[in-house]
Amino acid sequence: MNLRTTLVLALILAVGIIAVVLIDKNEKQQTVEKNADEKLLSFSEADIDEIALQPSGVRMVRYGDGWRIIEPVETPADMNNVKTLLSMFGWAKKERTIEAGTSELKAYGLDPAYGTLIIHHHGVRDTVFVGDSNVSNSLVYCQVSGSADIFMATLSLRTNIDRTLFEWRDKNLFSIQSTDVRRFILENSNGRFAFRRSGSDWLMQE
Repeated sequence: MNLRTTLVLALILAVGIIAVVLIDKNEKQQTVEKNADEKLLSFSEADIDEIALQPSGVRMVRYGDGWRIIEPVETPADMNNVKTLLSMFGWAKKERTIEAGTSELKAYGLDPAYGTLIIHHHGVRDTVFVGDSNVSNSLVYCQVSGSADIFMATLSLRTNIDRTLFEWRDKNLFSIQSTDVRRFILENSNGRFAFRRSGSDWLMQE
């Protein structure tokens, strides 16, 4: 094999490698774009700083490391339920998109909508209008503000919208962890009793 043949083969190999890299890069980009299009909303849960739900009228804002309800009353929010709602935006997607005009909204329970989920992120507000569930009661019809499309998405949207103020509020009596308590006093009709922690046990003090 002479030098010229070697150079030609090397050039063909190099072109082949470049082509494979470009095709792989293009396929990855198409996958990213496809996943973004399929997502219910194109932002992460960490971007959300305010949520409002109707018809419950509950409005919550990010407060430090947690969340706080500011309407219809001011009170700490139940972090388990809030985290469930926020995590939904990480996996929820448009299962099926239906091209429909405004006149067809009523047929999907979107005129008026069964409920709404309003999300604030980076100074932008997105509204998800939630309508009827499908025949199998596994998905719901939805529409996002700024788009005429109707799509089907997870039933979790209605589950969260249906939560009451009682379910959204933090029901813990004290905002402390039991492991942080070192001593407490109990008073009742039988007297006054003091307890202190000793390792994993509790001792009654005289």
